[in-house]
Amino acid sequence: MADAPKILGTDSLRSAYPKLNSAIDNSNEALTKAGSADGKADNAITTANTAKSTAENVQTQFNQVVIDGDSSVEAAQARVDADGNAFTTLKERLDDRDAQLAQKTNDLEGRGINVKSFGAVGDGITNDHTSFISATEKANLLDVPLIIPNGEFFIDGETIEITTDVVCYGLITTPNDNGKKLFLIKRKNQPQTVSSSMLSGLIKGSSNIGLTGYANYDLLLQSSEVLINRNGYGNPYYKNDMVSVINNSGKITPQLDCTYDSVESLTVTAFRKEKPLTINGLSIETVGGGVDKEVIDCERSDVIFNNFKLNKQDSSSSIKAGINIFNSVNIVFNLPTINGADTTGYGYGISLSKSSLCSIYDGFITNCRHAISGRHMNDIKIVGGTYEGNIDSHWGNNLLIDKATLHSSVRYAGTNIMIKNVKVVDVPALLEIRNDTPELDGVVIIENIEFTRKDGETFTIVGHSTLDLTAYDFGRVIKNPNKVSIKNVRVDAPTDFVVYGVRVGRVRDYNQTYWDNIEVNNIETVNKSKIISIEIVKNSNFYIIKNPSIKISNIDFEGNVSSNLAGLTVRRDDTDETHGYVITVENCNKLYPIIDTASAINVKFKDVSLHYRLGRVNSSANIGDWIFDKCAFKDINFYHEGNYDFNNCVFEGTISAYPNNLNTRTMSNINPLVKTGCTGYPTINKIDGSKYITA
Repeated sequence: MADAPKILGTDSLRSAYPKLNSAIDNSNEALTKAGSADGKADNAITTANTAKSTAENVQTQFNQVVIDGDSSVEAAQARVDADGNAFTTLKERLDDRDAQLAQKTNDLEGRGINVKSFGAVGDGITNDHTSFISATEKANLLDVPLIIPNGEFFIDGETIEITTDVVCYGLITTPNDNGKKLFLIKRKNQPQTVSSSMLSGLIKGSSNIGLTGYANYDLLLQSSEVLINRNGYGNPYYKNDMVSVINNSGKITPQLDCTYDSVESLTVTAFRKEKPLTINGLSIETVGGGVDKEVIDCERSDVIFNNFKLNKQDSSSSIKAGINIFNSVNIVFNLPTINGADTTGYGYGISLSKSSLCSIYDGFITNCRHAISGRHMNDIKIVGGTYEGNIDSHWGNNLLIDKATLHSSVRYAGTNIMIKNVKVVDVPALLEIRNDTPELDGVVIIENIEFTRKDGETFTIVGHSTLDLTAYDFGRVIKNPNKVSIKNVRVDAPTDFVVYGVRVGRVRDYNQTYWDNIEVNNIETVNKSKIISIEIVKNSNFYIIKNPSIKISNIDFEGNVSSNLAGLTVRRDDTDETHGYVITVENCNKLYPIIDTASAINVKFKDVSLHYRLGRVNSSANIGDWIFDKCAFKDINFYHEGNYDFNNCVFEGTISAYPNNLNTRTMSNINPLVKTGCTGYPTINKIDGSKYITA
């Protein structure tokens, strides 16, 4: 068996196929050998048991004819074993041999319980449910792996409960319409109730809750306090957290996602840590029609799923949920493959509920309504793989998506999300803020994105899934990000395509914090598609207590010129003229900015060529200054009643102003270059009365 070549980062899908096939061939050969070894192990157990039975029979006979201390030559010889070890009596020697045989039998059984040893047939027709129940109960009891050898095992019956490791070489088939989960992976120990009065420091972000004496426990905190009312749904989300206690002083991981105002409303359940489990190679196919199949539930912490596979055979059927993870900490998936979880209204490939510190590596989850979904997900990593169907977190904290290929949008509500080194194919948006719980708090990082789309009209990097929402009481002030960083996005789409960096709805009729510290750097379009780096509205229901910032840099807006499309839009729907955005634009080409007069308190442009029109009048107030450093103006209308500061700028073509000409503005100019033929630009320096130099 030759080593399979590794897939390189430079490989295309076409060049990677031979390498994948080689790896699969090696895996199949290894599985065949492993299955053969498993059979030999079964034979060894049988031989050992036979030998043990024979030895017990011999002992009985010797006990009848040999007395302690018999000095006959024959008896003396019998008291010496094959290795020359002498024993005082024959019984002592036989007891020693019994112990050795028992140890060998236990060692062999320690390799696992084979379902075929309990009558499983594995022909794909016989219902092996009873055999699986018996084998699993024995494996659970002995705390040894459950071995599923080569073969196709059909299982139809009640849910099989697993508390031990699983090693699977074969395939399990199960009806899609029997209404039963196939497996429940659960804890051995019963949970304990902890008095909430023993806890302290219960605020969002806390890493110590003051609970003493519970090291190596997992805690589920559930409160009757409302976290957020859901727009369009009858039931709100309630506050809860799932954490691990890592010392006897109450230090926890991850940090709390919620603040608990009343310990009286809090229920705390403690789960003692158990031996980690490994589920290797579990391969399942659902057969027949039906739409409501939920295949596996996992309600315990510290489980690793290696090469988990789930597929539906019948294209007319659908899986409701592939695997449900809940009330768990530290769940890892390596190379999961799931196909067919597409039930309307459900359709979860992997569902994570009230779970923390979970990781999914190199998944291949296809034909699913939601590839990965859940609520109350805390510290989740998705690294590598391909995902068809949304990655959808109804409420989460600290989500990382890295090195993945996405064929559907990411939908998110909660705090902190990072998406980087990702390929996005034929979707309208990368990150959509959910409408039912439209909070996106904390830090949003999106960087190194490759987007490809053959048709359609728009692509939004970050924005609301619906731009306009009617008034709704979410039971809290909705928080918007305090930092958004979008960097290095490459778009391969049609020329008339429009790319939005940050797109925030114009009317969001509920109380919310402002978007702050927004940075968009280097959006590149292959076909000179149109770009709107930011489209944001300074809403009347923003809680603005400072001047938030926007920074745009390294973007070529040339594709916007033909339609005079604004590359930057900052509007206002409020009457607050004391606060506004601080806007900085650097190293951009042919930008047309729409900036309402009272939406910005300070605007700075450096190394920017500006196109069509500058600003927009939407207030009688003129907040702050417009500062231009090394900028170029050609055929532009200064559509703003503001103060201007020009430094080493170039003016060309027709320069106009609205509602009055530039002579009415307060202006400062240093080294202006007004090209020959330029009209509309004032020729008199209002500061010292000298003529401007023209060239």
